[in-house]
Amino acid sequence: MIQPPASILARFFPDQHPEKIAPLGNGLINDTFLLHFPARRWVLQRINRHVFPHPDKIIHNLVCLQEHAGNWQNGLKIPALSATREGSWLAYDERHAPWRVMEFIEDSESRETIKSSAEAANVGKALAQFHLQFHTVDINTLEDSLPGFHITPLYLKHYDEVSAKRKPKPDHLQTKFCLEFIEHYRGNADCLEQARQQGWLTPRVTHGDPKLNNFLFKKNSNQIIALIDLDTVKPNLIQYDIADCVRSCCQTADHKLDLTLARHLLQHYLQQAKPLLTPEDIDYLYPAIELLPFELGLRFFTDYLDGDRYFKTRYPDQNLDRAVNQFRFCAAIGQHSNELKKLINTILAAL
Repeated sequence: MIQPPASILARFFPDQHPEKIAPLGNGLINDTFLLHFPARRWVLQRINRHVFPHPDKIIHNLVCLQEHAGNWQNGLKIPALSATREGSWLAYDERHAPWRVMEFIEDSESRETIKSSAEAANVGKALAQFHLQFHTVDINTLEDSLPGFHITPLYLKHYDEVSAKRKPKPDHLQTKFCLEFIEHYRGNADCLEQARQQGWLTPRVTHGDPKLNNFLFKKNSNQIIALIDLDTVKPNLIQYDIADCVRSCCQTADHKLDLTLARHLLQHYLQQAKPLLTPEDIDYLYPAIELLPFELGLRFFTDYLDGDRYFKTRYPDQNLDRAVNQFRFCAAIGQHSNELKKLINTILAAL
């Protein structure tokens, strides 16, 4: 990982220097550091301009959320931005890479795996709380910080373009599996976008990346106090948020679906968020849950074919392995389709 330039540190902290600088988290896009000062700690992050070509739009949305969150005494915490000595939220280094500083939420921790139903239940509650907390934000005031994000047909189009250029050969078992799975599933890729175009589903304020390690738990408890990594906040379909949360939290180590965790997560999400949901929103919950691992697998496989330009990797075939795992999980969800649909209906009937 790169190290923060001294010039950037001086812009945000002109009168002091951190006692310690350590990498923070395991994100696949940005470079993140924890800065230790005598009085407090801060998060310093370099925004990946290849992924986010307009970092000012990210900042605009974060400021909008911060202003709105101030009206909620018991809402989820939003990490506050810290300005440079000139009063800017961003500082650019000599390569024109943007850096920002945010507060570090003390007495909190992120988790990589869910170990109990109580954790799954609180994740569902927290995601619903996020949607409730920001549903009154006028989506027309938000910027599209990542055009095309969570638009599965666009990812499929990009895959087709890259595949035509790279011409992958099915002589490798994993490559063959991915190629065949994409062809088998491509007919389902536009189910949510067709519903959006028909007016059945309406964009709301979405987090965009509600994977488990973006929920901050209060240390030594199952209480969730914050939802972080807000770069992908934008107007979109909340089905993408719900489904990506299920994908992240309810996937076993061997890429099967943990129905018990899914039941607790969905039950507590729906209990909290039901006032926001239309009958059409509910109708498209299952299709979204099945679609999201396909979408992510498609993105991983495309990036693998394209030379690993988007997601960080630690070894040459990591994006291929990631794609295989997500396609296997997509298939596992399909095998439990009747159980999941029944589960959702049972939860709703009890509310």
